[in-house]
Amino acid sequence: MDARGTPPAAARGLLEPTYVAGSRHVAAAASTSSAPGVTAATGTATAATTTFATVTAMAAAAAAVTDVRAVAMERSPMDDRQYRLVGLPNSLRVLLVSDYAADHAAACLNVAIGSLSDPPGLPGLAHFCEHMCFLGTAKFPSESSFSAHLEAHGGKHNAFTGRENTSYYFSVVVDKTGGKGREVCGAPPAGGASAIDSSATDTSSRDSPAGDALVEGTPAEVAAAAGAPTADPVADGVLAGDGLAGDAPASANATPGTASSPPRMASPLVASADAVAPTASLAATGQVDTRAAADAEAVCASSPPMPPGLGPYHEALDRFSQFFIAPLFTASATAREVQAVESEFRNRILKDADRLDQVCQSVAAPGHPEHGFHIGNAASLWDEPVAAGVDVRAALLKFHKDHYSANRMTLVLVAPAPLDTLAAWAGGLFGPIPNTYAPAATDAYAGRLPYGPAETGRLLRVVPIKERRLLILRWMLPPRRHHYRTAPVDFIARRFKFSGPGSLLSALRARGWASSLTAASYESVWHWQTLQVLVDLTLKGAAPAATDEVIQSVFAYLRLLAAKGVTRRAYQDAADITHLAWTYQEREEPGSLAQTLADRMHVLPDEHLLCEDPCYAEYDESLILGTLRLLTPAAALVMVMDPSFRGSTDRVEKWYGTAYSNTRIPDDTLAVWATASPWPELVVGPPNKFIPTDLALVCDVLDGAASNKGGAMAPRLPHPGQSGRDESHAGATPIQVLVAAAAPSTAGQTPLPSQDKETETESGKEAGRVCPAVPSFHANGGATVAAWPVWDASRLGPVVSPADATASAHPVLLRDSPSVRLHYQLDRVFRRPKAYVSIWLISPAVHESTRSWVLATLAARMLYEDLCEDTADAAEADLHYVIDPVSSGLYVFFFGYTHMLPLLLKTVMGRLSRLKADPTQFVRIAEEIRRGFRNQLRAQPLQHAQRMKSILTCTPRWHLADFLCVFGEGPAGALSQPSLDRGDDGGGAPSLFPPVSPPTPAEVDAFMTSLWAKGLFVEALVTGNVSPEGALALMDAVRAALPAPALPLLEHPCQRTIQLPARQTVVAPIASPNPQDANSAVHVLYQFGTAGDPVRDVALALLVSMLADHVFTVLRTEQQLGYIASSQSEWSNGVNGLSVYVQSPSASPETVAARIQACLDNFGTSTLPTMDIAPFKVALTAALREPDKQLWSSTSRYLTEIVNHTYHWMRRDAEATALEGVDTSTLCRLWATHVATDAPQRRVLVSAVHPPQHPLPLSTELRSSVAERVAGGRLDGGHGGDGGDGGGDSSKNGGVSGDDGDRGGSDGGSVDGRRGGDSLPPIVLPDVAANPGVARAFRNSRPLYPVYGYFTACGAADL
Repeated sequence: MDARGTPPAAARGLLEPTYVAGSRHVAAAASTSSAPGVTAATGTATAATTTFATVTAMAAAAAAVTDVRAVAMERSPMDDRQYRLVGLPNSLRVLLVSDYAADHAAACLNVAIGSLSDPPGLPGLAHFCEHMCFLGTAKFPSESSFSAHLEAHGGKHNAFTGRENTSYYFSVVVDKTGGKGREVCGAPPAGGASAIDSSATDTSSRDSPAGDALVEGTPAEVAAAAGAPTADPVADGVLAGDGLAGDAPASANATPGTASSPPRMASPLVASADAVAPTASLAATGQVDTRAAADAEAVCASSPPMPPGLGPYHEALDRFSQFFIAPLFTASATAREVQAVESEFRNRILKDADRLDQVCQSVAAPGHPEHGFHIGNAASLWDEPVAAGVDVRAALLKFHKDHYSANRMTLVLVAPAPLDTLAAWAGGLFGPIPNTYAPAATDAYAGRLPYGPAETGRLLRVVPIKERRLLILRWMLPPRRHHYRTAPVDFIARRFKFSGPGSLLSALRARGWASSLTAASYESVWHWQTLQVLVDLTLKGAAPAATDEVIQSVFAYLRLLAAKGVTRRAYQDAADITHLAWTYQEREEPGSLAQTLADRMHVLPDEHLLCEDPCYAEYDESLILGTLRLLTPAAALVMVMDPSFRGSTDRVEKWYGTAYSNTRIPDDTLAVWATASPWPELVVGPPNKFIPTDLALVCDVLDGAASNKGGAMAPRLPHPGQSGRDESHAGATPIQVLVAAAAPSTAGQTPLPSQDKETETESGKEAGRVCPAVPSFHANGGATVAAWPVWDASRLGPVVSPADATASAHPVLLRDSPSVRLHYQLDRVFRRPKAYVSIWLISPAVHESTRSWVLATLAARMLYEDLCEDTADAAEADLHYVIDPVSSGLYVFFFGYTHMLPLLLKTVMGRLSRLKADPTQFVRIAEEIRRGFRNQLRAQPLQHAQRMKSILTCTPRWHLADFLCVFGEGPAGALSQPSLDRGDDGGGAPSLFPPVSPPTPAEVDAFMTSLWAKGLFVEALVTGNVSPEGALALMDAVRAALPAPALPLLEHPCQRTIQLPARQTVVAPIASPNPQDANSAVHVLYQFGTAGDPVRDVALALLVSMLADHVFTVLRTEQQLGYIASSQSEWSNGVNGLSVYVQSPSASPETVAARIQACLDNFGTSTLPTMDIAPFKVALTAALREPDKQLWSSTSRYLTEIVNHTYHWMRRDAEATALEGVDTSTLCRLWATHVATDAPQRRVLVSAVHPPQHPLPLSTELRSSVAERVAGGRLDGGHGGDGGDGGGDSSKNGGVSGDDGDRGGSDGGSVDGRRGGDSLPPIVLPDVAANPGVARAFRNSRPLYPVYGYFTACGAADL
């Protein structure tokens, strides 16, 4: 192998259709000349062809015992885990992963069976079987025992049914402290960092720093959550995959010939030569063979001692393994769980991605299993089969027995444990899984494709649910496994979606026909893979003639790629980028790693299980060009989604009811498409100039160590022609180049104060200094509170010098001036040449009104498109940026390799300051944003309920109708005022604006000018591989690029949370904005008061973890209210809460709300007082003290602290310490104070969405009465004292209410501060969705919780 790990040329033929080792067809093969396949010692394929008729013979070749551990696995140099491949006598292939840095242990078992194997007459049975495996086994018959065990130990689980695979997985927290405050779980053996297979022993202990992300998700996910555009223009995932998301003696038959001897922990991956297929499991009939259980107990008894903290993991493995040994599939569970599948189907029925996928399945070749209904529902799995005399439970048991054979399974165990221990557990617990020697399920449709000549060359016109216009082209191509080391389809997709100057996307945008374009390998299964091209069309582009031109341009650009785009240099760029990402990938969470590897074990050879994906290891120009030649018009399935097709289609898909038409494309049209010439401005992507070449680690440079210490990738060789790159700053670092070029002309701009002088000031260092000025921010929807910002510098600490900034374990202040606050942390732990730069451009102008928010959104979207061509190479090289409006102003986020990050920052910030709206571009983007708001009306009911919760409890916050009014749609009364919900007199009735014209390009320009003129405060966090001087230079570049004066502290925008009334439930019923959606939804929020007390905060977290399984089991599993039934903690502007929510396809909102209340009452009175709190505390403590495994994990926690202005970097340590004093009585008191029906501080909001079949219950008279009371600012029960009126000062009768530490106004006529007493009648708001003014009036009538963070609520006398 070369430096990149490329195998010899002999491996070019690897993974032919009958490849053995690592395939789903057989578990192993004999390494003899007469048994073609793979040599187990090397993992290379022989030239002979293996037919499926020889599978049984090869599997029975037990004499050829091969130590599969000898395979050398190609892996990232940053990967310090240990791996071992073992085979069990039942032919189950197992990959063991010892990861001593992990604080979770995980397992995944992947069965090579999926929806393409549904039996005739029972579509969706594979998915149904996945659901049923969780609902009790012979050894653990309780339906909820598995989930309850995981919940008690901080775990999670799920399963996924794909077309050819079903994946089951779980993870649990590992308590490494052993209750002693330090790790005792052991450390990897010597040399473990480089060992592929080694016997690990417990040799030492390690200290465990705290770590648990408060902000979850990857940078891209967090950016998406903030509203950033993503590569996929389809909101609900048209590019998504095809998956479907479901105590007695053990009962299983051991493999014949092995019953008397227990499975060995490193057994060969073959069966004995005289093996006979075992009999089926007798669990369903009650006949139990206890030999397997005895064998398993013998193995476990002789296993190495259990490492501390792994007991819950071992028990979870025991419970998990029984899914595949002896599931019960009881009659009662079967009848109930079919309703869960129905609920899941109902949740998908209005998602355009699922509807389109089902249309494609309906037009697949008749007789092919793709021509089916994969998810299933009550009709396909119960009503129709039962009517036809089918015993559904018997069919489930038969499906499990026939297909869940050990030789079709792969298992991955990941844990901080020795490999020998994991091997013993794998053999003892999973060895009893029956092996029926089932042939490959894919044999059933070998040699047949779902879309042949009769099904392609056709045009599908599909009517979507949402307002969207998409052009989609798909081609069936040879399977990926044939040429995975070349990845021709991935390379073609990468070249096609190039978005720089001269790209197809640029040309389509210039013509006003499309807003986005992407290409990807959409689906990869055993016999084929699919390439998909997706174009998001504009109104103009959706015109038939324009759409035809777009299709022609797609085929013309494919021809251009074939002529000029397939070059070794372009392939090397792709290889370098992918290899860099693989080399410096962040540490993967154990559960995710287990899922990935278990799936790969079915299709990849052992030595490449850990390789990059896609892998560009072998450039094969003829193969790539041959693949391009397959992308013809006649071979394509062309789909267009457009609402204008409604009423003009001639077919309706059976299951989802999607209207569509399917017509043959005329031959002359196909000929025109095939011969279309590329437009003259089109070019193929040039060499990428953003690929980093300087991968030195700043921490090593500062410490005088060698660059790239610890196994960096080999130096990247210069590309041909590299000397032609920009050498104008030869010898200078990127930071120096940035500083030299960042300062634009300041003509006509407001002069900025010297940044160096600001750094030297004492601003922000005077703890407790109060700014004596009248605040300029407003409550904007809550009762007026005399709240002045108070600066408490003790939360931040002092400004440190660059020399003192590189050794801290948490962020330090590098600058704190009137215009810039810079937090900084150098990465010394994760050792990746990457960084995250988060910048908040704080300004009140963005969140002043719905119109200003829309203008800011327009500006951000125009900046994206304006920079698309300039940043295309950066995005391809994994260097990204995000810019979006947020409540505090504009948020700009950069992440990627440090080398080129400063240049990207300079480009983005410079263009932002000079942004001007292009009229043509503006029309298209404005239409996209308007369409996005309209499509939100078609969101799932639960999303509407959650949105309503936010509208009623947060301020400022606007309704969808407010945003649509900005575009001239909706009632005029839906418009909110620019800065305040209330009028100047403080009355409850909002002022109404007359209809207005939609925004214009000139208005966007004027808004950006006013944004800079009103001033900015820049707060930033720089983490990763950046020096202190580099971080300071980045901030200098930001301030130099933006023509804005410093924003005074008193002008900082501030979000607030409304305090709900105590002991008076607020009910907000709304009619579903989407009459097509038959689901109802209920979201119940309990406010727990202000956060900040570690004991209260962590007690709530513990309470939520204990409640979760109870809610799921009662509402989802037992009562089958709906597929979505859950509980979680809430946090809003410093206010803690607990929420329970359900989305139901059948029950009315009233029924759902009553069931939720009954469920909670039962938990509080019967379950909570008797629960064993110990395992939950252990799991939560372990989670709080878990060290960060990724740079993003620590960065996201710091971002949370900065956004909230709390700067409590060691919050998790404080909460873990506080948790030690929490016991059952603490939780019971918390419940009795805030949740119980007689709780004195019970503050509840019920948001309920009513579908058409469950209309709003209020009469017209009652609606009017409630609306009148709300508009007048007085609600049921009244408000006494000075805070009773909407314009009163609630702080005058506020202070601490009750015994929970809540601060703010009391409720006068309510019972705040008093235990006991009768609850007041509920406050029932009229349909808030149809009357946005009701929400504003309600907010105006309520007091506000105090400002969180370094802002403190205080009276004027305090000044």
